[in-house]
Order: sequence, then structure tokens, then C-alpha cells
Amino acid sequence: MKTFLFSAVLALFCLASQAQTNTPPEPVIPPQINTNLITGVGLIDFGMMIWPSLDPTLTNTFGAGEIEFGVGPAWKAVGAVGSTPYLDIRGGYMFSRHLGLDADVITLGSGSGQADIDSASLLFKARADRGNVAAYLILGPEREFSLGNWAGRVGVGLEYRYRTKISIAADTSYIAWGFGAKEGGWLHCLRLNYGF
Repeated sequence: MKTFLFSAVLALFCLASQAQTNTPPEPVIPPQINTNLITGVGLIDFGMMIWPSLDPTLTNTFGAGEIEFGVGPAWKAVGAVGSTPYLDIRGGYMFSRHLGLDADVITLGSGSGQADIDSASLLFKARADRGNVAAYLILGPEREFSLGNWAGRVGVGLEYRYRTKISIAADTSYIAWGFGAKEGGWLHCLRLNYGF
């Protein structure tokens, strides 16, 4: 009987030791997902997101049949009058991807609190684009209402377009009265454009 009891205790001891060595697997913990992770300063990140950058992969940014409207400040060194800054208002249509026609109106303050039309132009536009950036030439007649003269205008510009048809354009033009005229001056424009 002692042998049987000894065998039973030994068997229970072996079962107990075997149960301790076979530990169950550790529970699986799901990966942590950082939903409120801050990667940098918000204002700087936003600025870098909207900062103009050349993207040559954008192939359909500029095209034929575009209607564009823009407005912005202008700086003019031709017969400057008035007490408020000049305002450039421009609208245009592109007949093809590279050729178009713009109508441009420059207004100025007369000092009486009202704006007067300083000049109006009809400009032929030749554009060459690469991705979302385009360089252009403008050429055409201009009527200087403040001086009572007709003039010729020639200039160059650069346009950066976001994917949403909103663009920033800057151009500079030389304005001269008549052929071989010695009188003339510069017009610099900066516009925010919207295309349809």
C-alpha cells in the first residue's frame, strides 16, 4: 500500500510540475494607433503645404478654352496721379494652350474718394508652360485715359497655378507712346487669378 501511495503522490507531483512548465501563451496586444500625433508646428506645416513648387508631372494644368479673371495691385511709373494705389483688373480667354487674348483695366484713386479708370489694354498673350508654371509674353495697344494718349505695351510674366485653377501671376510691361517714342514707363502687376 505504501508503494501505491508513493506512486500516486509521485504521479501528482509530476503532473503538477508539468502543468507549471506548460505556461499558456501571452495574450496578443493590438498595435497602438497614434490618432493625435503631432508631427510639427501647424502654421509651418500649413505654409509648406501651400508654398509654390514646380510639379512637372501636372500635364493638364494649362489648356485651351480657359477663361480667367484676376485682380491685384499694380505699380505704374507712367503719368502717376491720384492718392490711392493702382488696381489691376484683368480677364482673358485662351484660344489654344499657348495663344490667348487679355483685356486689362488699371484704376487709380483721383483723391476724391472715387476710383477713375487710368488705362485700358487689349493684350495678345503667348504662353509656354511646364507643369504648373507658365511664362508668358503680352503685347498690345493701350489707351492712357489719364494722359489722353494711345500707347503700345509689351511685357513678360510668370504664373504659378494650383490644382484648383487658382493662380498667382506677376508681370512687368513697358508702355511707350507711338513708334520710336522716347516717352514711356513701366507697369508692374501682381494678381490672384481664377480660371473657369
